[in-house]
Amino acid sequence: MSEFAHYLFLSLSLLTIVATAVPLAPYGFWWIRIFDFPRLQIIALGMVCLSGYIYFNGEHSTFHLMLESTLVACILYQSWRIFPYTVFSRYVVLRAEKNEEANQISIVVTNVLMTNRNYAACLNMLRKADPDVILAVETDEQWQANLKELESDYPYTVFKPLNNTYGMLLYSRLKLIDPKILFLLEDDVPSVHTGIELKSGVQVAFHGLHPKPPAPQEAKSSVPRDAELILVGFDIKKKPGPTIVAGDLNDVAWSHTSKLFRLNSGLLDPRIGRGLYSTFNSKYPILRWPLDHVFHTRDFRLVSLKRLEHIDSDHFPICIKLSYEPEIKNEQEKPTATVAEKEEAIEKLEKADEMKQNGEI
Repeated sequence: MSEFAHYLFLSLSLLTIVATAVPLAPYGFWWIRIFDFPRLQIIALGMVCLSGYIYFNGEHSTFHLMLESTLVACILYQSWRIFPYTVFSRYVVLRAEKNEEANQISIVVTNVLMTNRNYAACLNMLRKADPDVILAVETDEQWQANLKELESDYPYTVFKPLNNTYGMLLYSRLKLIDPKILFLLEDDVPSVHTGIELKSGVQVAFHGLHPKPPAPQEAKSSVPRDAELILVGFDIKKKPGPTIVAGDLNDVAWSHTSKLFRLNSGLLDPRIGRGLYSTFNSKYPILRWPLDHVFHTRDFRLVSLKRLEHIDSDHFPICIKLSYEPEIKNEQEKPTATVAEKEEAIEKLEKADEMKQNGEI
C-alpha cells in the first residue's frame, strides 16, 4: 500500500470510529446528535476502509489488527442500530385483514421546501396519491395560495403559513374535530392537533409535528426537538384511543429519541421490517435518511406505505394508508417504557423547561 493510500485509509478509518463513538455520548449538542443520522453511510465508509486494509495492506502489525477489529465492531454496531428498518427484521405493524373503506385513512406527509416554487409538481403528486388527509410543512403564504385548489376537494382545513420554514397546512376530506394550532415549546414552531372522524364515525386523534433539527443554523441542541416529541408522547399516553402522529420530525427512525418516544407513547412504527423509506435528502442519494414519519396506535393495521415522487423539494413525500381494526390490536406488540426510560423522558422535558426559562429556546 502506498504512503498516500495508507494515510487516506487511516484517516477514513478514524473518521468511521469517531462517527460511531461520538453519538454514544448522552448529550444534546447538535455536533453530537448529527451523527445519529448517517448510520448507513458510516457502515459503507467502514466497509470501504476495512476492504482497503484487507486487500491492499501488506502489514499485519498489532496496530493494524486492532484498527481492523475496531472497524468490524463499528460496522456491526451500526448495522445493529438500523437492522429493525431492514426487510430482514420482523414486522411490528401487521398487514390489514379487512378492506372496509369506512374504517380506513390515507395520509400524505410532504415537506415542500419553502423556497421551492414548483407548485404544479406538488399538486400533481397529491392528485395521484389522492389521500384523505394532507399535511404539508415548510409552507408559507405563497404555498397556501398556490395550493388553494385543494380546498374544493378537502373542505376541512387548518392553516398556519409562516415564512420561517415551519409553516403548516392541513387538508382533510374527513371531518376535523376541534382542530388546534399549538406552539408546544417554541413561539415560532407550530404543531397541529385535531380529531379526525373516519367515515364509520370513529374519531382518531391526529398530531402533526415539525420540530427544529439539531443544526447550527436551526437549534444548537436536540433538546427542544426531543422534548416536543416526548411532550406529545406523554399526552397520547394519558388519552387512550386511536391516534396518529405524522410529520417531518427532523430525527431518524433509529435514534434513541425516536425509540424513547415510541416507548413512552405506546405508538408503533410501520416501517420496522419493511425498509428505511428514506425521505431526505431527495437531491443527494448517498446522503439520505428517514426524517418524515407516521406513527400510530395498535388499533391500526397497515394497508400500504409508499415513498412518493420527487416534487423539487429536498424531501420525498410519504404516503400511508391504515385500517382501523381494534378488535385484533392485541396481536401487535405493545411498546412499554421501563421506569428508567420514563425518567429519562421526564428529564428531557425538565431540561427543555430549564432552557426555556433561560431564554435558550
